[in-house]
Amino acid sequence: MQKIKLVCMDLDGTLLNDKKEISEQNRRVIREAVSKNVKVVVSTGRFYTMASYFANQLELTTPVISSNGAFVKRFNDDEIISKTLLGYENAIAIYEILQHYKLNPFFNDHETIYYDEENTVMRFNKKINGSLEKMGKTQLQLVKDWHEVFTNQNDRLLKCLVVNNQDEQMNKAKEALKQLPDVEVVSSLSNSFEVMKKGVSKGRAVKIIAEQNDIKQEEIMCIGDGENDLSMIQYAGIGVAMENGLDILKENADYVTISNNDHGLAHAFEKFVL
Repeated sequence: MQKIKLVCMDLDGTLLNDKKEISEQNRRVIREAVSKNVKVVVSTGRFYTMASYFANQLELTTPVISSNGAFVKRFNDDEIISKTLLGYENAIAIYEILQHYKLNPFFNDHETIYYDEENTVMRFNKKINGSLEKMGKTQLQLVKDWHEVFTNQNDRLLKCLVVNNQDEQMNKAKEALKQLPDVEVVSSLSNSFEVMKKGVSKGRAVKIIAEQNDIKQEEIMCIGDGENDLSMIQYAGIGVAMENGLDILKENADYVTISNNDHGLAHAFEKFVL
C-alpha cells in the first residue's frame, strides 16, 4: 500500500465527538502521524477563526481548509493559500431566493458572521464564542441592510449558511439555489446547507495543498461524515467515511470506519497511516 503523506480531516462528526471535543485517542494518532512527517490538515465548513482554533489545539502547522475550501490559510502566518469570494451578484441572488422562502441567511468571511435575526443559531454561536480563547472567537455582526453588506464586504464574503428545521422550505430553497449557474450548494448537517462560489469544494482545496507539496493522490487520505466531504473523499487515494456519516459518503468511500464517538478517526489513522 502507498505510504500516506497527507491526511485531511473534517471537524464536526469526524475529529470531534458529539460533545465537540477531541478525544485523547484522536490526539495521540495525530501526534504520531506528525512525528512521522505526515501532513495533517483540518478541512471544515466552519469559519477560519474557529477552524484554526482546533488546528492550534493539535499544534498543527499545516494550512487550514475553512468555509468548505473557500478560504485556505496557515494560521500561524499571513500566507493565504487560496481565497474564492462568493461575489456581489451571487450574494444578491442567494438572498432574494432565501427571502422568497422566508429563510434567514448567515453570510460569512473568514472571521465574521453577518446575520439579521437573533435566533437559536446565533445564541449557539455566542455560547461557543464565550467558551473559546481569543484566537478562536468569531466576530458576530447584526445586519440592518444586506445590500450595504454585499457592497461593503464584497471583497471578503466567502459563503452563505442557512439553518432551519422546516424541511419543505429548505428543500425548495436548496433546489432553487442549485439552478443558479455560479454557485455550489452542499449540506453538512440535516437541517442546514451552505452556498459558495462555483468550483469551491474541500476536494479542490485538498488538491491545491497536495500539488504545492508534490504529494500524489494515492498518497492522500481524507476522512469525513457529511455531503460537503464528498469531493475530498472522492479525490483522495483513500477516502474514509465515518459510521455516523451520510449514506452517499459511505457509498463513495474506500473504507467506513467506526463512529466519531468511538474514535473512528483514530481507527482510520491506525489502519492506513501509522
